[in-house]
Order: sequence, then C-alpha cells, then structure tokens
Amino acid sequence: MTSGSSRRRSGRRSPSGWRCGCGVAGILCAASTGQGFGALTLVTTEFSDANGWAAPQYGPTIKVVYEPSLQGPEVCGRGGNDVICARPSW
Repeated sequence: MTSGSSRRRSGRRSPSGWRCGCGVAGILCAASTGQGFGALTLVTTEFSDANGWAAPQYGPTIKVVYEPSLQGPEVCGRGGNDVICARPSW
C-alpha cells in the first residue's frame, strides 16, 4: 500500500487467494500469484475516507466477503442508515 493508505485496518486473506485492506482512498486488494501477491488494485472507492468511512462508528463495520462467482471480493459495511455493499470495479 502506498504511504498513508493502510492506517485503518490490516489486510485479510481469503480462501480464494485475495488479500484486501481499507485505505484512505477505499478498498485495495491483491490477488495471489501462487508464490506471493500481485500489485495492489483499488477495487472500490465507496468505502473511502472522503465518503465518511474513517469515522469510528463506520470503519470497523467494513467486511470483505469472497464469493467465487464474483471472481473477487465484495465489500459491505454499516453506513449511517443502511448496510452498503460494493463489488470490484474491475
């Protein structure tokens, strides 16, 4: 992760080989190469600081779900009034 982008939550590794974490700009993920991980990719900006997710009541609710049919992670979190989910933008 680039400087300043990993201050909220450590990454989580999925059974499918993805590793994701929250950053200032949103959710960043890297796919397993079998011998390590590829480059980080910003998969959604929905959960960015600019969208209010740095607030202590919202940031900790962010969860990354790995559904094989999505071919990548889906991210959900509890916002002000709703649970919000976003899928990768690739």
